[in-house]
Amino acid sequence: MKNKNFLHIFFILFLLFLTKTSCGFSMGYYYDLIREVMRKEGFGKDALSVSLVGNSYVDIFQTDEVGYVIDDDFCRVSKKLIDFLHFDELYNKDLIDSYFRQLIFNTYNAVQEKINKNDKLGFLLIIGISLHIIQDFYAHSNWVELEINKYSNIKDATCFDILVRNPDSLDKAVQVNSNYGGTYGKIGLFTHFTPVLSHDSLNKDHAGRPYFDWAYRSSYKAFLEWPRLIKKWILDSNR
Repeated sequence: MKNKNFLHIFFILFLLFLTKTSCGFSMGYYYDLIREVMRKEGFGKDALSVSLVGNSYVDIFQTDEVGYVIDDDFCRVSKKLIDFLHFDELYNKDLIDSYFRQLIFNTYNAVQEKINKNDKLGFLLIIGISLHIIQDFYAHSNWVELEINKYSNIKDATCFDILVRNPDSLDKAVQVNSNYGGTYGKIGLFTHFTPVLSHDSLNKDHAGRPYFDWAYRSSYKAFLEWPRLIKKWILDSNR
């Protein structure tokens, strides 16, 4: 049974790699980011492997090919769920702030539940899923095009950096860059699927895309912030 389940998962992941379009960084970039961050935070190879499965979940049911090997009804339900696991159609700072707060609230409750049940595998899956969501913000939005570093004096500024430490710099960056009009990404603060920006025109999913390097660096920094926050929750719950 274990071998059968492994082959099942492997085949799904193989289909995902064959898919021509993706709604986030290509899986190789996800793997590199998670591997480096989890190593830095003291996680082992097995923990990394489980987290990568959770990370893949967010995108895997967006591919039509998955329906070939998994029940169609299950795929439809999963698709509705993962539609809420991306930073889509967030038009301004307040919506993005609200989404992050909801993500923190939901992740905190999920982590506490897994801790109470001593569910280590479930805990690692949550880490993988939530890290994917964090990363998608920088892959899907025009955050880095706004050149917020210049207005905040924070290198590779993450959304947490700005919303917590220097929210006025974001307002200034949006105001200035909105004047640029139709150049790549510089029309205020948006994530894809808005009336004026599509994912295909805005994404930084792979090397060669405009601003990919900046988005990658901000994602790495945000990846470091997230497990450290989760670790703090665990320490606080054990006091």
